[in-house]
Amino acid sequence: MSAVWKLGAVIAAVLLVAGCADHTGKWVLDTIDPPDARGQYQFANITLNPDGTYWAEREVGGKMEKNTGTYTFEKGKLAFKNAAGKTITYDAEMMDMNNKMKVMAETHGKKVTAVMKRG
Repeated sequence: MSAVWKLGAVIAAVLLVAGCADHTGKWVLDTIDPPDARGQYQFANITLNPDGTYWAEREVGGKMEKNTGTYTFEKGKLAFKNAAGKTITYDAEMMDMNNKMKVMAETHGKKVTAVMKRG
């Protein structure tokens, strides 16, 4: 393994640990475990903007529900504060060279793991 490649890998690891991974952009729900949690998951599509705002939507009862507000992604925590002032926080981590994001929470008494992919 070349010294340049090793240095690049170390820099990438430091940036990920420091929370500097590129999480901005459009994300769509890829997989969810358990599968029956799909309708309970808060967001199906979400856009995380560089200015700390977000736009999200999900399908509920055949209708699209939209949500906007601000977010932070720091130290493995992804927190959303909607326009009404309600904050929801998830455990989250970037995966697959920042092309996927794993989001974990407990909802309705079940542990849920969702994987979002860039959309």
